Amino acid sequence: FGGGLMGLGDSQWVDFNGDGVIDENDRVAMGYSTYYPLYNYSLGGGFSFRNFDFDFLFQGVSHFSKVVIDAYSWPLHRLTNHIFEYQMDAWTPDNRNAFFPAYHFDANRTHNNISDGATRSTNMFDASYIRLKSIGLTYTLPKGWVNEMSLEKMSVYLRGNNIFTWAPNYPLADPEGSDGSNGRLVYGYYPLLRRFSLGIQISF
Repeated sequence: FGGGLMGLGDSQWVDFNGDGVIDENDRVAMGYSTYYPLYNYSLGGGFSFRNFDFDFLFQGVSHFSKVVIDAYSWPLHRLTNHIFEYQMDAWTPDNRNAFFPAYHFDANRTHNNISDGATRSTNMFDASYIRLKSIGLTYTLPKGWVNEMSLEKMSVYLRGNNIFTWAPNYPLADPEGSDGSNGRLVYGYYPLLRRFSLGIQISF
C-alpha cells in the first residue's frame, strides 16, 4: 500500500499475516457494515394527566460504521480545508499516542502523509447513536371555556424534533449524515436541524 519514505509520526501498516511483506493479503475486516446498521431500535411512550398529554420517541442504531475521507479524515486536505476539532489529536514529539498521524504533506500537497485511498483505522468510526427524535406536550382547554367560544375543542401544543443525539464514538455532528458516496462521507451534508413548533388545534 502506498510507498515512499517513512518519517516520524507517519501512519504505518500492520503485517497481519506475518509474512514480512505489506500487501493486499494484510487487509482485515474492521468495524461493521457502512451501509446498514446491524440493529435499529426505538422507544416511544406518553401519558395523560388531567388536561395535559405528553409523548416522546427515542430512536437509535448500533453496530454501524461510518467511513469518512478527504477533509473529514485528513486535516488540511489539499491545503484548502480547515481542521476539525477532533483532528487536533495529531502526532507530535510531545503527543506520541495521538489518534492521527503527523501533519505534513507529500510532493503534491494532497493527503498529508497518506497517499492512497484505503480505509484505515483513522477514518472509520463507530456511528452508533441514540436520538431523542421527538417530544411533545399538549394542553387541552377545559370544555366550559371552549363552549363559550362556540368551539368543540381547543388544544395548545409544543413539539420538538431532533432534540439531541448521543453518539459518543462519532466525532461529527450527525452519524446519519451522508452524501451518498457508497456509505462514506466525502463532500459533506446538510446538518440535521433541531426544530421546535408551537401551535393551536381547534375543532368546530
